Amino acid sequence: MSLKHGFAAWIRAQVPPGEHILVWATAPGIYSLSDRAPATRFPFHKILMTDAPLSRMIPGLDGRRAELLRRIDRERPAVIVVGRNDRNGFEPETSLESLVHWPELMSRVKGSYDLATQIDNFMVFRRRP
Repeated sequence: MSLKHGFAAWIRAQVPPGEHILVWATAPGIYSLSDRAPATRFPFHKILMTDAPLSRMIPGLDGRRAELLRRIDRERPAVIVVGRNDRNGFEPETSLESLVHWPELMSRVKGSYDLATQIDNFMVFRRRP
C-alpha cells in the first residue's frame, strides 16, 4: 500500500462519511482516496489561493479566498491536512509557509484545530469539538 493510500485510510477511519476535509497541500488526490468531500469547490485550490505568481495571474484571488473562508466558517472541515516540504515550480512556498502567510486562514486553524498527527510530509489538524 502506498503512503497516500495509507494516509487516506487513516482519514477514512478518523473522519465520518459526510464530513468535509481541507487538503492545504499539493496532493488533491487525498480527497478521492479518502472518499471525503473537499471543503472547497477547488480541489486543487492551493494553486488558486496563494500568493504564488500563477495564482496572481488569474483574476479574482480575493474573491476565491473570501469564498473559501465563508465555506470554512459555515461548515468547518473535520480535518485540515497541511503539506510540508512540497515547494515546486508552481508554488514557491511550501503549503505550511503559504498557510502562515495567509493570516485569515491561519487564525481559523489556530483557533479551532489541534495537531492530531504528522504523517510523512503532512500535518493533520483535527477540529476541536
